[in-house]
Amino acid sequence: MTHHGSPVARTFGRLGQTARSFWYDDAGSPAVEFALIAPVLLLIVAATFDVGSIIHSKFRLDARVSSAASYSQNLGSMIVDNTAASFAATLATLVSNGTNTVDATVVLNNAMSAAFTDGTMTTSDSSGIMAQCYCPVRVNNAISWGTQKTCQATCTDGTVAGRFIEIRGDTPYVAMFAGLGLTENGIISANALVRIE
Repeated sequence: MTHHGSPVARTFGRLGQTARSFWYDDAGSPAVEFALIAPVLLLIVAATFDVGSIIHSKFRLDARVSSAASYSQNLGSMIVDNTAASFAATLATLVSNGTNTVDATVVLNNAMSAAFTDGTMTTSDSSGIMAQCYCPVRVNNAISWGTQKTCQATCTDGTVAGRFIEIRGDTPYVAMFAGLGLTENGIISANALVRIE
C-alpha cells in the first residue's frame, strides 16, 4: 500500500510549490512595478500641468495689464474730466479683453473708475478731480490715494505728487493643488500703478 500523506499535507505541499513558483517567477514584475510607480508619475504630471497652467494664466493677465499701462502712459496725460469715463472703460476693456473670465478695475487719479465684471462695464465718478495730484501708496495689495496734493510737491515717502492710474485684473483659477500657494483665494491677480504726470 502506497502512502501519499494526508489530504491536508498534500494541500499544503501544493501551496508550497505554488508559492515557490511565484517567488522565483518574475514574468509579471514590470506590471507590478508600473502599478506601484504609475500613481506617483500621474501625480507629478498633474502637478506640472497645474503649475504650468497657473503660470500661463498669470503671464497672460500680466500682459493685458501691461498693455493697458502702456496705453495709459501714451495717452493718459491728455485725459480731462469729460473724457475720463470713456478712457477708463477703454483701459478696463483692454485688461478684460471683453471676456467674462477676467474682471478689470481701473481708477483714474481717484476721480473716475471703471469696472468690467461678469461681462458688464460700469463707470463711476468719485470725489477726485483729474487735474489734481496725489501721493498714492500701496497698502495690502490696494491703493490708498490719500488727500489731494499740490503737483510736484514732495510726498511723505520722498516721491513727487502726480497724477496716476491704477489698473487691476483678476481671473479665477481653480487649482488642482490649491496648497501650493500659487493663487490667492483662487484668484490670479495683476496690477499696475501708472504715473501719467
